[in-house]
Amino acid sequence: MFLALNPQPLLGKSFNVAVSGTSANLPLESSKLYRVISTTDCYIKLAKAAVAATSADILLPAKTPMYLISSYWNQINVVQLSAGGTLGVTECQTPSL
Repeated sequence: MFLALNPQPLLGKSFNVAVSGTSANLPLESSKLYRVISTTDCYIKLAKAAVAATSADILLPAKTPMYLISSYWNQINVVQLSAGGTLGVTECQTPSL
């Protein structure tokens, strides 16, 4: 007999941030797991304060989920690559077995 485990995290509160040509930020709680996904290609910067995201930061391709743990940062900053959209940020919990 085999036991199939689903490694997907349990989803909690969700937040949306408008992605545009001007960097926007979202304050988050420390030491949490977050799923980040955007409707458009964008750059994200993880920081301890609201700092402008630029093209030198992490590229997040559209519709590609990224999981981040907020151990050393509590702000996510975002700016568009070429078109506006929405960045979705969702708190996650790892399932207990």
